[in-house]
Amino acid sequence: MNAYETIMLESKKAGLYGMLAEYYKYSNPELHEFYYRKHFKTLRKLAEWIERYGDPFDSAANQTRGQESYPGVYSAAGPGPGSPSLGPPPYPGFGKYGAGYIPGYGQYGAPVYGKGPPFGLPPQYAPGMTRAEQAPARVRLLHASPDTSAVDIYVNGSAVATSVSFKDVTPYLNVQPGTYQLEIRPADNGTARLFQALTVQEGNAYTVAAGGNAGQLKLFVYEDNLAPVSGKSSLRFIHLAPNTPGIDISSKNGPLLFKTEGFGAATAYTNLKPGKVDLQIVTSGETRTMLEINGVSLQEDSVYTILAVGLGDGNPPIEALLLKDI
Repeated sequence: MNAYETIMLESKKAGLYGMLAEYYKYSNPELHEFYYRKHFKTLRKLAEWIERYGDPFDSAANQTRGQESYPGVYSAAGPGPGSPSLGPPPYPGFGKYGAGYIPGYGQYGAPVYGKGPPFGLPPQYAPGMTRAEQAPARVRLLHASPDTSAVDIYVNGSAVATSVSFKDVTPYLNVQPGTYQLEIRPADNGTARLFQALTVQEGNAYTVAAGGNAGQLKLFVYEDNLAPVSGKSSLRFIHLAPNTPGIDISSKNGPLLFKTEGFGAATAYTNLKPGKVDLQIVTSGETRTMLEINGVSLQEDSVYTILAVGLGDGNPPIEALLLKDI
């Protein structure tokens, strides 16, 4: 396959993966992420080929390049009726690009913790929250209270997730922008332990954590970044270990990465080189290591959140959770 044919093939693949990523953007976040990654990697490969051999549709440039730029092809086709199509052919029976094919609602629903699908409806949507032209917000829920037993989570009076235990986290759920009443109730008792309003904005993603000790349960809301940096791993740190002072995180025998002032604090995202890294948690201003986190695997073009949960001086002891944002 010559360079011209390779560029044409990669452009078709990039177009197909991009359309599939857009198609699943709101109906199925897992498939959206899957095809977005394939689109992104194919697009990067395509860009490398074009940087090397030039733009096949730049007819003025290609008149001088000829066979030298595209082995086996003397002159690349310019745009027009005879140009190669950048899109895939229609799929028989499904209409152009398969647009007529709609998987069963919730067919690829992400797994959730508890006794049933989130919000008591097909996965990904809450009560009264239907697919709309407006881009939804995305929300995941975390139980981060070390001495609070399993809980049920309600939104506007309807169950979102049940029997959620310490360290459990739901997948991202699609939610229409607006303000909702969030309730945290003990799984074995219907009395609300926490009742708080939650406002989410169009197109934003959030991690919502119930944290603190059982007698002082609070809701912590953090805005997530779902835009990976090309060729990098993005990482941030959230301090959710009550009764624990400020925490610093550094790479083992390496530089300081994150510094927090105290419980509930979140850092900005930092871009790191992909690969495995050994981290350590220390109390701010001290050298005593509270926790070692070895072999953390950070993938390219991905975004992560690492959280400290538990108790610095009690049980359950402090530990780290690594969540993949995208």
